[in-house]
Amino acid sequence: MAFIHDTVDLLLSENKIRLATLNAKDASGQTPLHLVASFRYLLILRQLLNHGLDPSIRGADGRSTLHILLSSATHPHSEKLSPFNPRERERGIDEALFRRLLCAPVHGDTTTNNRSNQEDLVNLVNDPDSQGNTPLHLAAKAWLERSIAILLRLGGTPLARNHRRR
Repeated sequence: MAFIHDTVDLLLSENKIRLATLNAKDASGQTPLHLVASFRYLLILRQLLNHGLDPSIRGADGRSTLHILLSSATHPHSEKLSPFNPRERERGIDEALFRRLLCAPVHGDTTTNNRSNQEDLVNLVNDPDSQGNTPLHLAAKAWLERSIAILLRLGGTPLARNHRRR
């Protein structure tokens, strides 16, 4: 993993790859951030976010990077860790990462701390994918307690219903 991290850092730091290229979608509608999130490579995910990749871009299925990250916790290829241990599946997940994936200011950033930003954050936290699933739906489906707590703290609505009325 260190080799991949170093390679990504080298390519990004020397501007070998333009940001527009990294935000581009492949034939299936996925961006590099989506792919990294689907495999739960959190170190590389943070690295790509630090270099300005856009986590708000939706895939062909209407899912954002946060939707994909939370969905991948139940996907068989997502980790080498035990699928029966939610704490292992949430290692490296914190509120700062969620705020970055929601394109929201990090807690403590006083330059953008006002009511409209809080309302925008609540709207982003409750933004559904094409099936009506909010990030909170996906975290609950995977029994990700830490993620559920973070999403609720950020304004997630536990009463939201998806298209299947769940």
